[in-house]
Amino acid sequence: MNKLKIFRFSLYSAIVSIYILAIIPLEIAQIATPLWDKTNHFIAFFVLSILIKLSYNIKSVKIFIYLLGYGVFIELSQLLLTTTRFGEINDVIADIIGTTIGLIVIYLFRFIKYNVIDDKRNNNDTTKQKG
Repeated sequence: MNKLKIFRFSLYSAIVSIYILAIIPLEIAQIATPLWDKTNHFIAFFVLSILIKLSYNIKSVKIFIYLLGYGVFIELSQLLLTTTRFGEINDVIADIIGTTIGLIVIYLFRFIKYNVIDDKRNNNDTTKQKG
């Protein structure tokens, strides 16, 4: 199985798992994810943004919009489809922060890879050819 298939499988598994955790009764969710609610949102959307970026060639702005929509969808689902959960704007804010930081991390890793590591490799190859 190649990396792309693994990233995509992980992405879709995460999307489904996050939604299930978001709509199950609060008592069960607190056992499954004992962290502070906003931390759970941050981590979930941090991971989702990275998985989307690794799985598809999509601009960061589109990823941001998609995940904002997914976050709002989760909150509306909690508000309208559950009796033990409720939608909060602060959850969406935690989603936005997680998404943004996830995209920044991917950008930084790619910047380092293509501008620092690859430049060193190219310089070493040039030095070897001259010598």
